[in-house]
This record gives sequence, structure tokens and C-alpha cells, in this order.
Amino acid sequence: MEDGGTFHTPKKGIGRSCPLSPLMGALYLHEMDEHFGAAADEGRLYYARYMDDIVVLTHSRWHLRRHVRKLNQFLAEKALCQHPDKTFIGRTSKGFDWMGAW
Repeated sequence: MEDGGTFHTPKKGIGRSCPLSPLMGALYLHEMDEHFGAAADEGRLYYARYMDDIVVLTHSRWHLRRHVRKLNQFLAEKALCQHPDKTFIGRTSKGFDWMGAW
């Protein structure tokens, strides 16, 4: 990665521009995608993921809390965590930003 003309090599993980990054993300989060994809197919929620950006929409607060607990469980099992500044739980009627789209 370049920062002000200096190249930095990450100490952990895969670099942002590495062609393996999407493949590794898909393999690493496949079980989570399967779980939430099955729930989406049953009409219980809307789930979308691009790399590590995830959106989950449900019809009720109760369902959302249940799915957020499951999401946190999947992330913890993979030693991943949510970024507190990038996590939003609220009503869609008020709008929200996901990957720059509102």
C-alpha cells in the first residue's frame, strides 16, 4: 500500500489490491452467506454482502436483533469483529449509507 509515496506491507491479512482477496473473503464467510441466504430465500430478511460490508434488513426489530446476534456469532467464530463507527442499526425509512449508496 502506498501512503505519501511510501509502500507499506500489511503485517496481517491480504492486501487490498490482491486478486486473492475476493476469493478468500468468499471462502472465509461462505457459511455465513449460506445461513443468511437461506433466511432471505424464506422471505425473513434481506441480506447482501460485498467483501466485508454487510447489510441485513428485516421486517421487525425482534427479527433484526436475532439476526444481529447470529451475525456476531459468525464473526466471533472467525475472530472478526464489527467496526463500531461503521455499524448502524435503525429504521430504513430514515435512510442509511451502505458503501457510499444512500
